[in-house]
Amino acid sequence: MISKSWILPDGINEVLAPDGRHLEMLRRNILDMYRNWGYDYIIPPIVEHLESLLTGTGSELDLQTFKLTDLVSGRLIALRADITPQIARIDASQNHQFPSRYCYVGTVLHTRAFDFNGVRDPLQIGVELFGHKGIESDLEVICLMLETLKLANIQDVTLDLGHMGIINHLLDQYSLETSVRDHLSKAIGSKSAREISRLCQQYTIAEEKLLLELIEANGDRDLIANSIRQLDSYPELQQKVHYLLDLSERIASCYPEINIVFDLAERKGYQYHTGVVFSAYVAGKGKEIARGGRYDEIGKAFGKFRPATGFSTDLKSLMDYHKLPENSEQYVLAPNKVDKALAEKINALRAQNITVVQSFDEDIHQYQSAGFTHTLQFINQQWQLVEIHG
Repeated sequence: MISKSWILPDGINEVLAPDGRHLEMLRRNILDMYRNWGYDYIIPPIVEHLESLLTGTGSELDLQTFKLTDLVSGRLIALRADITPQIARIDASQNHQFPSRYCYVGTVLHTRAFDFNGVRDPLQIGVELFGHKGIESDLEVICLMLETLKLANIQDVTLDLGHMGIINHLLDQYSLETSVRDHLSKAIGSKSAREISRLCQQYTIAEEKLLLELIEANGDRDLIANSIRQLDSYPELQQKVHYLLDLSERIASCYPEINIVFDLAERKGYQYHTGVVFSAYVAGKGKEIARGGRYDEIGKAFGKFRPATGFSTDLKSLMDYHKLPENSEQYVLAPNKVDKALAEKINALRAQNITVVQSFDEDIHQYQSAGFTHTLQFINQQWQLVEIHG
């Protein structure tokens, strides 16, 4: 019977061989691609002071964050539940006057599973672009997200576009308490018409009819284009919808195979999101595989107001879709002898990125099932590679 102490907590996973090597290969390939796009790799710490991780992020991230007391300082510290706020703090400390591009990969920890394959310890990988506000940077980040999915061999992708500014603009007209605003925002996000109507009537929100129309405004480009006419009294909202349509045209020109849908009442982003938000879905899967958006105000909490946009995904979820090429690598079993010529041969093979394992057992036949393709044998006064046949 397996001891209960050996069982991992719910939603916490480990990666074993051979998946560990697969995951690392995928990580390197993705980070190399980000580098080729001009994104600098940074490694934020897994733990920070609580106020640093939560400043400007909203209550939902607070509820997802594990907190503990630092025995050195006596202050509250926390295990990160999201890396984006860390990038905002880092960017604010750099004093850059030009657009800055960052990429990262690291484990985050959630108190509850709520996204990316239902795990609580996703290996978050993504990019953040600071210092530019406009459609060009939104487009670049979305394209890089789609390129990430393509590199992982993910096909049949649907891109969901929304704009947090649409609902935020309507709610900003009212002096609602934070709890009330959060409640209404969640009702809008869940498309609960009954709850929206109840709250609008209770707090005298005149846009009840418009909010009910907006939660139904989700679909293809034609449906969204038609909804613009319903916003004649709201030129600011029309401008945001036109922005989404323009962005979708640019995406479609680069990725005509991507199915693009819209949701004008989108509320899936974190509370720090202020503009365009987007999610990628795979056919047959109910949960998003990647997501991101614009967050132009989070840096203000760190003393520097810089527009920003970015996306993230779970590397472990990507690996579920990614397939390694057929194994054509040499995997060599060598004898364990004190022999200068043998050592030189092994070192030469390893320098060519060939795996060589020295056996502790002279019987090499038992290692065929372990995936070895060759052995090193002393033939004609030299060490030679000999292929293993089943």
